[in-house]
Amino acid sequence: MVVKVKNVGVKDLLLTEVVPSCNCVSANWDKKPIPPGGQGTVALTYELRNIGNYIQQVTFFSNVLDEPAVFTIEGVVKNK
Repeated sequence: MVVKVKNVGVKDLLLTEVVPSCNCVSANWDKKPIPPGGQGTVALTYELRNIGNYIQQVTFFSNVLDEPAVFTIEGVVKNK
């Protein structure tokens, strides 16, 4: 899953940390600042462990928010 991050502010946006709620999700992102009006991406990878529904949270820390932004990802793992 790829999450697009758009900077709608007036100064550079730097994602300092992206922290999934469990080690079954990994996050990779470009550590470069995103200029105002610019866009970046965060790649989230879910490690398949069980068949069925999953719900995880991912917390985004940055240089522009006093509090981190928390997002929920949901999905269903099925047999082929």
